[in-house]
Amino acid sequence: MVDPAGKLAALHLYDGLLKVMPLPNAAAAAEALLSGASSSSALGATTAAPYTARLDEPSVADMCFLHTPAATSSTSAGVASAVPPPPLPAIAVLYDSGSTNSSSGARVRKLKTYSVGTRDQELMAGPWPVTGKPF
Repeated sequence: MVDPAGKLAALHLYDGLLKVMPLPNAAAAAEALLSGASSSSALGATTAAPYTARLDEPSVADMCFLHTPAATSSTSAGVASAVPPPPLPAIAVLYDSGSTNSSSGARVRKLKTYSVGTRDQELMAGPWPVTGKPF
């Protein structure tokens, strides 16, 4: 799966392992190529190394990247304020909790969100407080 901003691709491997692959910045790669860099060095210079992260939930049923709001700047009395950093990519994970519904006998699935750290190469608590909600 690829995040909506086109910055990351992620693969759920098995038992809660997630492979995160930063994608090349097309604008930076084009600029490097125009300055005379080879295509392999231009892409390599604009892409961080892939890494593996562990999800807390081993039994993942499905997952997807979420749309995050774009960073905006505001002006006050004609003076532009500092633009906040763009939000981190976020994923939603639907997982089997290991329990069953007492009345229907169906498996209980829960939802959790994570923010995907690109610089620290880790998963952090997600932007939406839906952790452990049954579905």
